[in-house]
Amino acid sequence: VLEPGGWTAISVEDDIVKWKSQSNTMEWKRVRAASEVSVLNGFWKNGDGLLCLVSGGTCSFVSKGVDSKLAISDAGGVSLNGWLACEIRPNEVSWQKGNQSMQWHRIEQAKEVELLNGPWKSS
Repeated sequence: VLEPGGWTAISVEDDIVKWKSQSNTMEWKRVRAASEVSVLNGFWKNGDGLLCLVSGGTCSFVSKGVDSKLAISDAGGVSLNGWLACEIRPNEVSWQKGNQSMQWHRIEQAKEVELLNGPWKSS
């Protein structure tokens, strides 16, 4: 019987685990496609200063003009260009590739994008 943190697994199937704790229940569903990890959707800045937009399982590196597909690795985690997401939080993602590590930070306000600072003129 699985009982982490007072939760008891009441049903375990290939793609779904159902849990119960006192009068509360929850369900875990196996992620089959990176596009299902919706917390990744949005604008991000990585440790190298590159900006990217994640939407629908695709990462568009804005400052490079390159699109890359997010995938589910054989180990079951989200991967991108050989990097494996080892921790995903709403405003930060930690990636690892061999001995290298990298952080992404969510861009929540336009003022966080230094490239946009300064005067602009519309066409």
